[in-house]
Amino acid sequence: MRLPILCFLVACSTSPSSPTLVPNDATRVVVHRQGGFTPQPPAGSTCSVIDETFSVDLASGAITYHVCSTAAGNSPYTFQDGQLAPTADDLAMIRALIQELPTAIPQCGGDIDDAVTVVTPSGSTTYDHLECMTDETALVEQLDSLFNQLGSA
Repeated sequence: MRLPILCFLVACSTSPSSPTLVPNDATRVVVHRQGGFTPQPPAGSTCSVIDETFSVDLASGAITYHVCSTAAGNSPYTFQDGQLAPTADDLAMIRALIQELPTAIPQCGGDIDDAVTVVTPSGSTTYDHLECMTDETALVEQLDSLFNQLGSA
C-alpha cells in the first residue's frame, strides 16, 4: 500500500516541463532575422543591413551563415556565406538556448521579422514573427556574437 501512495506523491510533486518549439527529433534549426529601421544601404547593395540566416546542425554542431555585410566604409552590402567553428562551450550555449524556445509565441508589432525553421525527419515547420520572444532574441544575439567573433566579416 505504501508504494502506490509514494508513486502518487512523486507524480503529483513533479511538474511537467512546458513543451519547446524544437522537438527532440529535430535535426536542424534555422534562424532568420530581417528588417529593422536602418539607413538606406549604399548604391549597388544586394541586401539590407539586417538580413541574416544562421543554420545549426544539431547532430554535428556545424553552424552556417548567410549574412548581409559590407567590406568597409560605404561600399555596397552583399551577402556573405560561411561556416562558424564554435567552441564546445559556445555550442553548448547555442543548444541550450534552442531547447529553451517555448511554444507560446507572444504577439507584438515590430520592425524586425524573426523566424525559426525547425527541421525534423518528418519535415520542417517555420514559425514567423518571433521578434517579441525573449528566448529567441537571446539565441539571435548569441549567434550574432559568434559571427562577430568567428565570421570573416
